[in-house]
Amino acid sequence: MSPSSRAAFGLLLALAAPGVIAQAPAALTADEQKTLPQIALGRARAELFDRVRALPITDNSSVGTWLTYDIELDRALRLWVRTRPQQGKPRVYSDGVYEVDVRIEAGELGEQLVKLAGDYPETLPAGVDGAKLKAVARGWPLLWATERATPSKRAR
Repeated sequence: MSPSSRAAFGLLLALAAPGVIAQAPAALTADEQKTLPQIALGRARAELFDRVRALPITDNSSVGTWLTYDIELDRALRLWVRTRPQQGKPRVYSDGVYEVDVRIEAGELGEQLVKLAGDYPETLPAGVDGAKLKAVARGWPLLWATERATPSKRAR
């Protein structure tokens, strides 16, 4: 094979290789279409719970520190956050990735915390009552979380 033929053959291989390597993703199965949005929603709610826990109540305490005083209190707020509805429809990208959003408004969260404070009054940090929780919540931002779920790797 002449040097120019080898060069032409090498060029042909280089041009054809991306088409061989970069194949379109396989279509999602019915099971993946059903479960991926739910997985993304669960992850978004977990992220949202972490953001709720980080919100300050006083200068030296947060929602998260308050929750450590009673496991039932923690479970009650965790359950409430896990029932927040998704916002809009899941987004599906060409690679099969699903993304889902959830949110909590500060006022809605404040009302839930006041309710929990009534259910677990002995757990509140010193100097904090329902009225203080509601006032503090007015200064909190709207909380959003977006998470994704990707198809598992499978044989093609």
